[in-house]
Amino acid sequence: MNIRWLIMAGLLVASVGVLRAGDKEIKTARAILDVNQQALVEIRAVVKLSMESADLPLPNSNEAQHVMVSAVVIDPSGLAVASATLINPISAIPAISFEINGEKKSIAMKGVLSDIKMVMADGTEIPAKLVLEDHDLDLAFFMPMHGDTDKPAAFRCVTCSARAKPDLFDKIVVIDRLSETLNREATVGIHRINAIVEKPRTFFVSADLQNISVPVFNLKKEFIGFAVTRIGQKSSDLSEMISRMANAGGSIVILPVQDIMSTAQQIKKK
Repeated sequence: MNIRWLIMAGLLVASVGVLRAGDKEIKTARAILDVNQQALVEIRAVVKLSMESADLPLPNSNEAQHVMVSAVVIDPSGLAVASATLINPISAIPAISFEINGEKKSIAMKGVLSDIKMVMADGTEIPAKLVLEDHDLDLAFFMPMHGDTDKPAAFRCVTCSARAKPDLFDKIVVIDRLSETLNREATVGIHRINAIVEKPRTFFVSADLQNISVPVFNLKKEFIGFAVTRIGQKSSDLSEMISRMANAGGSIVILPVQDIMSTAQQIKKK
């Protein structure tokens, strides 16, 4: 009987320890959301689509689509980063090659952003401009525009640290905003790093992460990366591209904060 009671007591103590650890993680996730939710913004824009070909007569097409994507402010100047694939997917597609009656033809599709707005948590819209796109990294950077008489405001932003790096099976915290229909309420979730890809470049993979264009933090409350789409090697062959899009699509990965910081440095050099 004494041994049985000792075992039960040990299990009870262990379960209390697990609950306390879980409570600590929940408090940490809430704190991350509380500190960083004002850095969560939305980019709205109009994408004008067009097709060009030197080989084929094409009708004039200026079809336009309205797009809205999540973004996060990474600098007090208001510099924000979003997924390039979400905001302008057409620009990620190379010229498509195919054959008609044995002759090679090609069509290039273009997407041009206009009427760009940065939407803050309270619904305030600020005119913005695209300052850099990197489709290999799936990053698009936007800067708010100010009038000549407007004093630039200091934006709430996440803190970028070159030292932040997760280990395999670390827990991570992801924050985002719901749609306007749901009052743009901030959301938070806890996930794990299930794999670390090191070649051809470093990515972190979380098996249950489903959103892209969102910031990711560790339990030290450090901004460690940004969720993006990783698309396989691009092809200009029409049949191969259709097959890849139908069967593979893209993989959701977390791009390290160091890559975001180094890419953003290009903007300051311009």
